Amino acid sequence: MQAALFNAGPGAGPSYSVLVASDAIGMGLNLNIRRVVFATMHKFDGQQLRPLTPTEVKQIAGRAGRFGSDHAAGYVTCLSESDLPLLRQSLATASEEVTGACLLPRYEQLEAFARSMPAGLPFHKLLSAFADSAQLSPPYFLADMANMVALARALLAFASLFVEQQRVTPDCMALPLQTPPASQAEMKAAEELFRVYDLYLWLAGRVGHGVFRGRKQVQRQRAQVAALIDQALREMGGAAGSSTQQQYDEMLGLDPAAAAAGSSWGKRGRYSGQSNSSGRSSSLSSSEDEAEVACGLR
Repeated sequence: MQAALFNAGPGAGPSYSVLVASDAIGMGLNLNIRRVVFATMHKFDGQQLRPLTPTEVKQIAGRAGRFGSDHAAGYVTCLSESDLPLLRQSLATASEEVTGACLLPRYEQLEAFARSMPAGLPFHKLLSAFADSAQLSPPYFLADMANMVALARALLAFASLFVEQQRVTPDCMALPLQTPPASQAEMKAAEELFRVYDLYLWLAGRVGHGVFRGRKQVQRQRAQVAALIDQALREMGGAAGSSTQQQYDEMLGLDPAAAAAGSSWGKRGRYSGQSNSSGRSSSLSSSEDEAEVACGLR
C-alpha cells in the first residue's frame, strides 16, 4: 500500500514524496524513486548487530533510478557521514556468486503432500510434516516455515472458537511478554507472538468487531511485545557494539579515535514488526502444549 501511494505521483489521489522503509525494499520492490538515504548501515540479524553486506547495500541502493522509472539516474547517501566509507566500499565490491536459493512449497505441492497423510490432519501439522520430510537438491534449501506453522495454528484456534461461540476473544492467545527476550530462542518466540497478535487484528479489521472482540486490548498487547523486542534489540546491540565497531573500523582502515567520535554503533535500530513468545513461558519446547504457548496461543 505504502509503495503504491509513493509510486502514484501527483494528480493520482493521495501521493507522497518520501517513503520510510525497512531493508525489505531491497527484496524486489519497483519504486519510482530518485534517491535512497540510509538511516543506518547496520542491522540486527537475529543474533548480532552487524554491518550490511555489500549485496544488501546494493539491493537497497538499487531501488533508485531503476530502469523504467521516471529517473534516468539514481543517487544514494547516508544520514550519518561516518557511514559513508562502508557505503562506498560496498558499492565498489564485486557481487558475490549466488550459491544457493531457498524455496517454499506451492499450494499444489502441499495439496499433493496432504493426500499422502492421514485424513483430517490439521494444516499446521501438515506444514510441520512437510518441513520435516522435504528433501531438496543443491543449490536449493527449504526456507524456515516456523512462522507459517504458528499462523496456521492460530487460524485453526480462531476458527474453532468461532464455530463454538460465534465470536473470538483475546483470551485464546498467550499473555504478552513481561520482560525483554534474552536469547535467540526467546526472540524467535516473541516474534511469533507478535505475528499472532497481528493476524488477530488483521482479521478483526476484515471480519468485523462483532466476531473478533477486544481489538483495543490486542493492540495494547502487540505494542507491549514490540516495545520489549525493541528494548532487547537495543541492549543486544549495545553489548555487541564496542568490539564489533573496532573490527568494522579496522576493516575500513579508519582511525579508531576519529571513528569513535562520530560513531553511533549499537545505538540505532528499531523493531519493525515481527515477534513471538508466550507470557507464560519464554522458552521453546517440542511438546504440543508448550509449542502452542510458544506460538502465541493458550
